[in-house]
Amino acid sequence: VAEGGGGGGVRGGGRRAVLEEDEYVDAIERIVERDYFPSLERLRLQRQYLEAREDGSVRAMHLIKRKYRALQRAASTSAARPHTPRTPRSGRLATPTFETPDPSD
Repeated sequence: VAEGGGGGGVRGGGRRAVLEEDEYVDAIERIVERDYFPSLERLRLQRQYLEAREDGSVRAMHLIKRKYRALQRAASTSAARPHTPRTPRSGRLATPTFETPDPSD
């Protein structure tokens, strides 16, 4: 349900959406994760990859690897990277690694 936003502290004076509680909580969770825990999705994918490796599911490993690479590409093209880790001595960007075992091993 949308309400007219003729002021009342709404930025830009545009429309304001009234969300159901579940929608609001989901949106807040996504914002907090994005802003305060930017590496959480990467860690989830790594955990899933290790579980798939433990199960011997090469197909799942391949799909997770593709998601991980897409996540890395999205992060590298992002204009705002406030939480980018840097190596202590050089000040250069620290590159996260994700080692994929050779399926023939």
